[in-house]
Amino acid sequence: MMEWAIELGYKKMVLETGELLAESCAVYKKLGFQVIPSYGSYEDMPESLCMAKDLSFPAESMDLKRGYRIKTYEKIETGGRDYLCYHTMEKAAGGKGVYEG
Repeated sequence: MMEWAIELGYKKMVLETGELLAESCAVYKKLGFQVIPSYGSYEDMPESLCMAKDLSFPAESMDLKRGYRIKTYEKIETGGRDYLCYHTMEKAAGGKGVYEG
């Protein structure tokens, strides 16, 4: 779904899940989603967990297809409302990464 959103030109993906769905939350975090303040009808639902992902990393999609996985997502405030965002990636177990020698 993320690849489709990138192809359509979306820059951000937002979702809602629940804190009780620990496995789902873990998958989303592994994919680089960050917890955000609850929005809309979810604002008054304490069990609701809203998350978002910046989709402006087109190289990430290519690396995921090549057998890499996201290890960490870093977001550094550089002043004002500007941020430097990046992922560190590693070859997934059994992945066929193109960066191997």
